[in-house]
Amino acid sequence: MSEGPRSALRGQPGARAAISYMFLTNLDSIFVIPLLPVLHGGTAAAVARDIAFALSLRLGASLVLSLILPALAPRAGNAALLLASSLMKAAAFMVLLALPVPANLWCFAVLAGSGTGTLRPVVRAVIADETKGAAQALAFQALFLAMNLAFVLGPLFAEGAVQLGWMVQGIVAVIVVEIAAGLMALRLIPARARSDRPNKAGRGGLLTTISGSELWLLLVQMLLSYAAVGFLIASLVLYAAINPPLAPWRNFLLSAEGLAVIIVQLALMPVFSHLPRGRIHALVALAAGTGLILSFSENLSVVFTGLAVFAMAECLAMPLAQLEISERVPSQYRRNIFALGMVAAAFGEIAGSWIAWAVTRFEATAVAAQGAGVLIGLALAAVAWGLSAKKRALGIETAGGSSRLADEPR
Repeated sequence: MSEGPRSALRGQPGARAAISYMFLTNLDSIFVIPLLPVLHGGTAAAVARDIAFALSLRLGASLVLSLILPALAPRAGNAALLLASSLMKAAAFMVLLALPVPANLWCFAVLAGSGTGTLRPVVRAVIADETKGAAQALAFQALFLAMNLAFVLGPLFAEGAVQLGWMVQGIVAVIVVEIAAGLMALRLIPARARSDRPNKAGRGGLLTTISGSELWLLLVQMLLSYAAVGFLIASLVLYAAINPPLAPWRNFLLSAEGLAVIIVQLALMPVFSHLPRGRIHALVALAAGTGLILSFSENLSVVFTGLAVFAMAECLAMPLAQLEISERVPSQYRRNIFALGMVAAAFGEIAGSWIAWAVTRFEATAVAAQGAGVLIGLALAAVAWGLSAKKRALGIETAGGSSRLADEPR
């Protein structure tokens, strides 16, 4: 992107603080989660049972908070909510050290999930309120990059803590970092949306906003995009059953997928930012379907190519949906819509995992997985067509019927 958007983002301390906050709090969580089996210390069967239940409980708590937070705290400021989220997550890490197994896991799951469900829509609302135009596009891309960087670094730090025997010290450190992140948010993030920001989505209630601006299609796109991600990740975990010839490469492929997202994000987003948004929608569908098909080849080079192509879809779909919501939705409803988006993403990821499990029931599992990839790509293509049907291209209708990812508002 040009120097102008970068300069504009550097001039938005609230947005920069929100991105930094998301990186730190994601890194904390992703550092702690790989430590849970080691902290459990039980038999393999007990560890698998208790960790699986705890992670499911964590996701459930996150979904509940995402849904009810707009009703529970409609007038709470963004900074106060992020501080509350950090305190809940810090408490979650504390109970891992203070309570016996497995009670510590259950309490951790509820507290950590509640904190995650609180922060996700708020961080996105802050970025939407504090930026506009090209700077807003850059900010959402930076948010996506920060989240993926945390996913790459967190397990590496956790492995280092295990090898050095510093697990307790590591958890104490993330408690301190989590509280510091909350205090940073309280100091740097505005409590309210800017009052001078125009509402491009028009007037009317929340339901009118959703139905009148094709937001429901954006929510479907988020569900399908996360279903594709959940399907790919779960399939890689189950690679021994789905693609036995390359099963020994499973863990390496899991790491490669995250690295591919970061590399594509850094290398190609400046190019993609100049494409009309309608074409970006179509590219998401094509890259997701093609990437999934290639990822189940028996040729390792083809699989790596598939992961790189799929990473392209991730890099485009995730930030772009958030950018659209920002442009379509009045500021007073943004936290609500972002919360719905997080719920759609969670259900999509769950559905993708179940699709991967269903694929393992077929005799020709790799072929079945490729077929699932075709269906997901077609579903995303149908959504892309729906969003372009009225000459709308990701949220802004211009005289030419399209708008670029990094255009300034007209």
